[in-house]
Amino acid sequence: MTAFLRASVAAAVLMAVVGCAGPATSATSSSGASSPGHMSSAPSTGSVTPTGHPADFHAPAGAVGQWRSITIVGHALIPGSHVDLGLAADGAFVLQSACNAMDGRLTGTGPTFTPGPDMATSAMGCASAPSAQDQWLAAVFSAPMTLTVNHGQLVIAQGTVVMTFRKTGSLDTSVSITVPVASTAVGGP
Repeated sequence: MTAFLRASVAAAVLMAVVGCAGPATSATSSSGASSPGHMSSAPSTGSVTPTGHPADFHAPAGAVGQWRSITIVGHALIPGSHVDLGLAADGAFVLQSACNAMDGRLTGTGPTFTPGPDMATSAMGCASAPSAQDQWLAAVFSAPMTLTVNHGQLVIAQGTVVMTFRKTGSLDTSVSITVPVASTAVGGP
């Protein structure tokens, strides 16, 4: 596993163990709405290894793996930041950009794919600019999108946003870790 996936799994394990009792007090739903003081009750896999749902998702040839954004049209990222994406053969994905990690699952046979309703996010306390970038990315991955591989680059288009990624590695499918996120209220009213 690469450091990106190890960090994502470690964050999910930490959230499950401590109930995300750290500095964060909100969770973001797939609609982008914030729920102050509560964790999402949606399960978070913390992993993008295949889980046996191949009929729901048919990845374009070459799409499975780890990717890093090289260009984004339609939205400016925080200078020096990028989007990391891990995509599994069953549609499971994990994202990280400015602060929080997000995971979910895509369905479809292409070229249009639909994200499932259970996208989950870590709930780290972020400064306003990284938080806004994370919210934008969650909104992009909460709506139907096209996903293609052209000349070895992954291209994801949703609305006016077009993200191009370069492959940074393959997924280690020999390890399967499923970590549910705690559904405990944290610092709520």
